[in-house]
Amino acid sequence: MRKFLFLNSLSAYLGFLFFVEVHLAFNVSRIARLTGWEPAFVMNSILLLNLLLIALIGVVYIFILASHFTSLNNLNYISCVTWFAYFIGFSYVITSLFPIVNPEDKANKVLGLITIFAACAYPFYILFIIFLARQRGQNK
Repeated sequence: MRKFLFLNSLSAYLGFLFFVEVHLAFNVSRIARLTGWEPAFVMNSILLLNLLLIALIGVVYIFILASHFTSLNNLNYISCVTWFAYFIGFSYVITSLFPIVNPEDKANKVLGLITIFAACAYPFYILFIIFLARQRGQNK
C-alpha cells in the first residue's frame, strides 16, 4: 500500500508540473490582460518559470527521492504513463472552474501541436530522470 501511495503521489507531482507548464503557456494573453503587464514580459517570465520547473523535476528526483527508487525495483517506471491521467484531471478541473470567456484569450493553434509534442517527449524525460536517480541510489 505504501508503494502504491508513493507511485500515485509521484505521478500526481509529475502531472501537476506538466499541467503548470502547459497552462501557463496557454494563458499568456489572459495573464497579460489581468496583470496589465506587456505580453512579451509575461512570455519571457513564463519561459523562465518553465525552465526552472524542468530543473526542479530533476533535482527533486535525483537528490530527494533517489532513496525510494532502489526499493521500488521496476515499479517506478509506471509513473511514466500514469502522470497523464493526473494531467488530464488537473486540466479538466481548472478549465471547468475558469473557462475562457474572452475570444482573444484563446491560444494559438500551433501551441496545441507543441503541447502534443511535449506530451510525447515528457515520458522519455521522466525515464531519463528515473534512470539517473536509480544510478545515484545504487552508488550510495
